[in-house]
Amino acid sequence: MVSPSGAKYFYIARNISTSGHKKYYRKKIGIFPDLTLPDARAKVIDLKRQIALGHNPFEEAIESIEEITFKELVTKYIEDYAKLNVKRWKEYQAMMDKKAGDLYLMQISLIQKSNVRKIFMEITKKGNLYAANRFLETVRAIFNKAIEWDLLEKNPAQGISLNTEEKRSRFITQAEMSQFLKSLSELCCILFEDFVLMSLLTGARSGNVLAMEWKEVHFEETTWLIPSSKAKNRKEKPIHLVPWAMEILLRRKKEIGDSSKWVFPSETSRSGHYESPKRLWAKLLKRANLEGVRIHDLRRTHGTWMRKAGADREIIGEALNHLDMKSTEIYDIIESDQVKEFREKAMANLMSKSGKVLEGAPIHKIQNDSDYIKMLQEKINELEYKLNGIQGLV
Repeated sequence: MVSPSGAKYFYIARNISTSGHKKYYRKKIGIFPDLTLPDARAKVIDLKRQIALGHNPFEEAIESIEEITFKELVTKYIEDYAKLNVKRWKEYQAMMDKKAGDLYLMQISLIQKSNVRKIFMEITKKGNLYAANRFLETVRAIFNKAIEWDLLEKNPAQGISLNTEEKRSRFITQAEMSQFLKSLSELCCILFEDFVLMSLLTGARSGNVLAMEWKEVHFEETTWLIPSSKAKNRKEKPIHLVPWAMEILLRRKKEIGDSSKWVFPSETSRSGHYESPKRLWAKLLKRANLEGVRIHDLRRTHGTWMRKAGADREIIGEALNHLDMKSTEIYDIIESDQVKEFREKAMANLMSKSGKVLEGAPIHKIQNDSDYIKMLQEKINELEYKLNGIQGLV
């Protein structure tokens, strides 16, 4: 038998008389190629021999298995699979702890489709269509692993239709950008402001920006290298840092020094770095009079502004490290000149809405990356000199 995922399994099926009644049994005996065809045939012959002698190996196998609960299955899934293969395994664990409580104490063989559908519908009726879909997909994945591990024969989460999700297209428009950046500055929270601007200027996922480390920032190459361990598609991703991003990083490095490995450190979070600032984000949207904008939409905004600057879909896909992009080998080493060009052009247009355009040579006149690193460093030194002069007068 071949599963929907392409895995090949060996099964045996038999009608066996029990107390004068025939009962149909079906048992998985192994997965190919771990179990070869000759070995599978040998196991079938042995099972047939046991049946001929009056034994029921199907019932005996069921009785010999110590039934586990769904909570134990979730733990096994997290420890034996998710931690090794799934970047967001902590979110999966938290989701199950929060939403699957009614299933936790049930033996997995007793869980029916109706039990899973009930929780799925409860989440859906609260208006959380997206959360309901992610719950159902995660439960399916967990039960699929149980089948692979010979703990279960059938997935009770199969046959339940996902909610129809509206594909998001929200981004910050040109008409909205000036007020957005003005409101961001007026919040007077430099940590939050730097995080938002860095998200806008790089187009990186917010989780990557929040967990950005100094060792990933290569100032001389004006590149942020997101390691494969942090990338969603498990591929190392270089991001060219435009002048405004470099200005933020140089200032933050001077302020933080060697006191933290994080670009956005936090003394209160468990991780040690700044974490999703939902309250400040809500406050920012209210001040900017914006509706329906999520932090993740900063990434879409970056791509949209690149599109307006003339970049095609392939270039935008490379810039945003989309999973389905077919990139050449050079893209695994450096970000292409085309992406750099359109990223800088788009961000120049975006930052012009803030009134905080960098002093010095216009971006298109900067001949190489080291030129504007030097220019930014000179600007910081000049500001320091002025600050020291003011302090001396006090």
